Amino acid sequence: MKEDEADLLEMLKNHELAIGRLYETFSTKFIKHQELWQGLMKDEQKHALWIEKLRSYPVISSWLMDNIHVKLQAFKSSIGYVESLIKKAQEGNLNPVQALSIARDLENALIEKQFSRLNNSSSEKINSIMATLSAETEKHRNKIIEAINKEKRLES
Repeated sequence: MKEDEADLLEMLKNHELAIGRLYETFSTKFIKHQELWQGLMKDEQKHALWIEKLRSYPVISSWLMDNIHVKLQAFKSSIGYVESLIKKAQEGNLNPVQALSIARDLENALIEKQFSRLNNSSSEKINSIMATLSAETEKHRNKIIEAINKEKRLES
């Protein structure tokens, strides 16, 4: 595995962990949705473990380099953005609807959506992990959208 390929997997894992920390922060700040945030946080931690497991599959590294058209700097910037959101939430500068909207936007932007394109892999295990990551991201989006809609109904 080339250094850039290893770095890309590491950044992808770190991105999941950063989002998990954001959701953990949201769980302490927005008690009304604590169960949602804690569930999402645990899922993000699980995703990071799955990404770590992918290191043992050489085909994933070359696929990532060929198909994920995101530079390492973009991951670093995204992680920095998530860290700034954590600080903003800790300082009390977000409301519940803003937190949910941020989470929705993050889930919509996640690189995992591109994983569904890995259908010519020689490994069933890789295909399984990728399909699961993609399905989990979709599930996250749906839960978050449902919570946003519920919040908006309560506001009106």
